[in-house]
Amino acid sequence: MTSLKVRVLAEAGTPFPGSAFPSPLYRIPALTQTKSGRIIAAFDVRSDWRDLPAEFDIALRVSDDLGHTWSEPRALHSHSEGFGVGDASLLTDPLTGRVFCWHVGSHGESFFSAKVGGPGLELWLSYSDDEGETWTHRDLSELRPENVGGMFTSSGNGAIGADGTLYQPFVCRVDEESYACIAASRDHGETWVLGELVGPDCDENKVIEVGNTGLGAESSGVSSTGAQLGEGTGSRTLLMLARARPLARLARSTDAGRTFTEAVAAPALVDPSCNGGIARLGNLLVVSLPDHPSERTRLSLRISGDGGVTWSEAILVDPGAAAYSDLIALADGSLALAWETDDYQRILFARIEAEELGIEAGTGSSEDEDAQRGDEDAWLSGEGVRGGDEDARDGGVGAEIRNEGVQGGAEGALGGGEGRQSVGAQSGNVGVRGVGTWDGGAGVQSGNEGSRGGDVNPRYVPAHTPPEVSVSSEANALARSGVCCGAKVFAFSMEKASLQPRGVPGAFAKPPVITGESVSFLQK
Repeated sequence: MTSLKVRVLAEAGTPFPGSAFPSPLYRIPALTQTKSGRIIAAFDVRSDWRDLPAEFDIALRVSDDLGHTWSEPRALHSHSEGFGVGDASLLTDPLTGRVFCWHVGSHGESFFSAKVGGPGLELWLSYSDDEGETWTHRDLSELRPENVGGMFTSSGNGAIGADGTLYQPFVCRVDEESYACIAASRDHGETWVLGELVGPDCDENKVIEVGNTGLGAESSGVSSTGAQLGEGTGSRTLLMLARARPLARLARSTDAGRTFTEAVAAPALVDPSCNGGIARLGNLLVVSLPDHPSERTRLSLRISGDGGVTWSEAILVDPGAAAYSDLIALADGSLALAWETDDYQRILFARIEAEELGIEAGTGSSEDEDAQRGDEDAWLSGEGVRGGDEDARDGGVGAEIRNEGVQGGAEGALGGGEGRQSVGAQSGNVGVRGVGTWDGGAGVQSGNEGSRGGDVNPRYVPAHTPPEVSVSSEANALARSGVCCGAKVFAFSMEKASLQPRGVPGAFAKPPVITGESVSFLQK
């Protein structure tokens, strides 16, 4: 990978205004992106090298320009006498905009000292309705099962299912063995249900939705169904990545995290037993882990194009000492990575473009696949990608297609409270309007007539759908997901176009990406 532009989120010995510790240590990065595009990074603020129990804090920083600049750190949840907090895991509900922070608290107990039926680590869920400015704290320690001693949040980030289910990973200790488990909420974080234990020999973990939906962590459409855990999941699959030495373990669930398959070692995922990250770019999964079987060093990324069955060679990010990392997909199609480095002296942040991993922007396809497509592809220019970053805050989206040609346009702005939109494009003699779902009418014609179809009743993909949605010529998983109500999803081919959505600030973080085979669009 080419050299990354990194930002220092926290550095040991450097207190922030209002910090309780004159020479703090910082650990355990966590990331999320809010509905507006703001990135929130949280981390432990510690007085020394201990884990809980201790009087530690959780702090956060925010960035409104995709990680180029950051606010001063400020407290998310502060300690009190005899009480400390840590191990933050962030998640944003894309429908309500509420930001969640699962974490643990302690009044003197640790993960290892907690006994079944006795006091243990406390499970806290903080939430913010103003994108991290203020927080409300809830003690949800009753989530701990009766047969579990120690239990704590798996730090980093949670995940969102295609149906709006919120997922948070945990680690549980039973009979001196560590197990992974997942809590799920189908009512936007009001109540949570814990699934069955996965293990033993499973530690901190992440989950992401894979399978036919093509949707991933922090990138999903939402519809509130009120179903219980494990109901109405369709063909969606949760993939769990659990830390273990010398290879990370993978397990799968087809019932929304209620049960998982046996967690098995993944031969390609070298892991010194360190909490890593997993995110999705288009059809690809990306994992961040130290590339060493026993030492926390050489933080690297690996890519899978088959849902986690096989993985690429390691793509080196940090050649030195590197430990915990968190990885999320951003709405503009890039990745955000935060990690501990320099023997826990600093927490760094980097934003990684898909192109830096050899991935075509917006599609999740590899360079090898691109070479086979021929001249029909229209590629986003580098200038367009960078422009999208700068424009995400004020609604500007004017990224251009590299193949210059006939200008196009976008019509049908976001429809108020229903959150609907349409995209239109016209290129030469070929006219196409209404990229979305269609449940009736004469279909779409193209050719010299420049027809835009007959009388149709378009049902456009709602604005709260995943940051990346690929539209194909089949009634695919997107149509079956509940987002599109079962309507058939069409794709349109065109050779050259430039799309400029109008009328709704921030409707797109990037403009539609048009290829010879499909149309995809990225939403904020």
